[in-house]
Amino acid sequence: MLKLNITDLTAELDKTTQVIQELVIAIPLRYHVKKDGIVFPVEITIKPYIYKKCNSLLTFIHDISDRKKADEEQLFNQKIISCINSGIVVYDRDLCFQTWNPFMEKLTGLSAHKVVGRYAPEVFPFLHDTGMAEKYKKVLNGETVDMLEYPFVVPETGRSGWASNIVAPLTNINGEIIGVLEAIHDIAERKQAEEALVTRDAKQKAMIANIADVISILDQSGIIKYISPNIEKWFGFSPDEVINNEAWDFVHPDDWKRIRKDFFGLLRKDGNMKTVEFKYKRKDGKYKDIELTWVNHNNDKDINGILVNHHDISSRKKEEEEIVYLSYHDVLTGLYNRTYFEEEMKRLDVARQLPISFIIADINGLKFANDAFGHKFGDKLLKKMAEIIKACLRKEDIVARWGGDEFVVFTS
Repeated sequence: MLKLNITDLTAELDKTTQVIQELVIAIPLRYHVKKDGIVFPVEITIKPYIYKKCNSLLTFIHDISDRKKADEEQLFNQKIISCINSGIVVYDRDLCFQTWNPFMEKLTGLSAHKVVGRYAPEVFPFLHDTGMAEKYKKVLNGETVDMLEYPFVVPETGRSGWASNIVAPLTNINGEIIGVLEAIHDIAERKQAEEALVTRDAKQKAMIANIADVISILDQSGIIKYISPNIEKWFGFSPDEVINNEAWDFVHPDDWKRIRKDFFGLLRKDGNMKTVEFKYKRKDGKYKDIELTWVNHNNDKDINGILVNHHDISSRKKEEEEIVYLSYHDVLTGLYNRTYFEEEMKRLDVARQLPISFIIADINGLKFANDAFGHKFGDKLLKKMAEIIKACLRKEDIVARWGGDEFVVFTS
């Protein structure tokens, strides 16, 4: 049964009788109901027919279910292509654009009606410059092409950016290649992030390479997993000579036990920090005084270990030794001074050091020598006297300048 309004049918018949000899009418889509109650689409065609001088109409009803389904699928696919957040481009075998979805319009600033039908390299000259046009031709021959990342420029709009694509052959129902299908992704933000990361990484490497301190990372066993390049400047080793070795291999034997104890104590709690001083081995076999600060970062996914800062304190140590030396030595003669001698007297004034002997001497006429020949001559006289006294004693004896022209010797 046809779901056709009587008024509509009468109107169609009136039109037909007016031009009965010439007119063929296709009534728009109607739906028919089969005997089993299923509704399906049909197209009704009415043609004039004269039989025995009697004007008649022939009505043809066509089942267009397949065509209707194909139209709906095409409309559905068009909606997907329009809504998808990627560029969809179709080329024919001559590399002319056939499909250009809204994403591509947004990306390039070119509308579909300005692109469809045009030769692709004409719109985008970079396709020739980068060799991508040749890759499309390979796809048309059935070859596989890897995903590409490339910068692009649109001369007609001035737009530019970065994109990646996936290219595949477009085939018909018979499996024949009729064109190229391309999916395009906008990767400008990712490229900007990568460039920013590379720039930041380069800055960090430059900073680490030029700072005075050496930076390293140890795992929980004390294995060196990273060390900054400037180790070569300070200790003579290249990073490759140090990485994957135990940190203790570069510690002076006198400090080895203490440093290991401090390290493993640091592992008890994340965030623990400790500063220690010890002697670090150089490539030439000598040792350099360093101050080492290490922090437990085992729970930090980026470090995942013990972050170590090696600070060279050899200059400071030398200065400290000089201060200590000057605190206990006479500047002029190089002998111990009165302060040192008095401390040694307290230390050695015990029963097991007995017997103890003292020698006290002075230089007669030092004031006369200063007045007659000058203080420089008097200083030379003091130095010479110190050398004579020291030469007459054993190494274990202590000789000091008590003050002025007086010397004191301590023997046991």
